[in-house]
Amino acid sequence: MKAFNFVIVLLVVVSVVFYFTKPTDEICIEKAKSNIDGAQYSSSVPGYDNPMTDNSKAPIGREAIFVKDKILWKEVDYIVKGQIHVVGYAWLGSFHLVKDTKKRSI
Repeated sequence: MKAFNFVIVLLVVVSVVFYFTKPTDEICIEKAKSNIDGAQYSSSVPGYDNPMTDNSKAPIGREAIFVKDKILWKEVDYIVKGQIHVVGYAWLGSFHLVKDTKKRSI
């Protein structure tokens, strides 16, 4: 019974630490916006201008970036062209980018 109580107390302590050390939404939005804008500018092809494609160099507005609070961590998403892209996750006071962006349609 002591081992069970120890595990429960340990899980509660870890949960409390994760809950109270999440970064604020503003910090998550700023870091996500800087990473999204940097990825857009680096993926463009210089000298290519096709009027049939959307302007991919336009900066993404803050209203397109959403922060979902998942109790112990935060998930940062943005919407572009009708799809939701996961940018990263935030926990323990830091923001972590997702290497392979997950896409979900709206």
